Amino acid sequence: SKSAHAAQRLLPDYISTTPLFGAQSPDNSDWSALKNRVVIVWGDNDEAGRTFDHKVKALALAAGAKSVSILAIPKDFPTKWDAADAHAEGWDKKKTLAFVQTNQQQISELHKGLKIITLDEFLLKSIKPRKMILAPIISEKGAVMIHAYRGIGKTHIALAIAYSVATGSEFLKWYAPIPRKILLVDGEMPEHTLQMRLRALAKAIGKNPAQSDYFQIIARDFQDEPMPSLNSPEGQEMVNKCLDGVDLLILDNLSTLCPDAKENEADGWSSMQGWLLQLRSRNIAVLIVHHSGKTGTQRGTSRKEDILDTVITLKALLVSD
Repeated sequence: SKSAHAAQRLLPDYISTTPLFGAQSPDNSDWSALKNRVVIVWGDNDEAGRTFDHKVKALALAAGAKSVSILAIPKDFPTKWDAADAHAEGWDKKKTLAFVQTNQQQISELHKGLKIITLDEFLLKSIKPRKMILAPIISEKGAVMIHAYRGIGKTHIALAIAYSVATGSEFLKWYAPIPRKILLVDGEMPEHTLQMRLRALAKAIGKNPAQSDYFQIIARDFQDEPMPSLNSPEGQEMVNKCLDGVDLLILDNLSTLCPDAKENEADGWSSMQGWLLQLRSRNIAVLIVHHSGKTGTQRGTSRKEDILDTVITLKALLVSD
């Protein structure tokens, strides 16, 4: 292709290639030549290009690539900008190499072999017990789901949990032993409503977060661009970049943040489950807010519960004279 030929001219010490059937169908090409190679994926600077990047990354790793990194085009570059544009602008080898070294990210390596440990070694291993973030329901590295029917108040509960953790306060019969940094990702609430609810919480609890950045918010309502699905690698990576120092990630709610996920199909949960396990390895706990289904359990495949520590069902309490 035009871009691949341009990349080869700009980087003569590299081998440049492109899918046989175009960027829309990279899975129809044979990627076996990438085995044991270091791969850099350079797609167009647009949504289709980013989708292509992640597809090729997965295909290259499956083919046995030693490592794969995606070239992240800076936001101020023109839409659809690629290697052909760089060549047309008069870039040379030195400038292109500097650009690649500065902007390549998401380096992934294949497993270098499974670690084996004997029983004696394991029993003697020093393992720190997980401390509680919100006792007794959310521990460090924990994964918790709260689900309810519409109108029961699951978002009210999630916001109160968030505020309690950020301030080191009590809520209901739960308590946060120490203040922790939280990130709330909201997928549906109007900005004004969210502000009113948090103001009411601040007044009711009477404490501010321990530090100004202990309660951070990503809300769909105040984004300049549409939020990608958290069921996609792109969406997960965007949130990953915001998790520095975060102890608890709150996702409210699953349906709006993963609109493309097929809730009743187990395979549709694979990407999210893998991400939750990655977050656990980073010592980040997750609270997922979800809807209840017709039977009263969480809506969709039961596979969502496989790696969860706790599942809480909220129900309305009917009080009569």
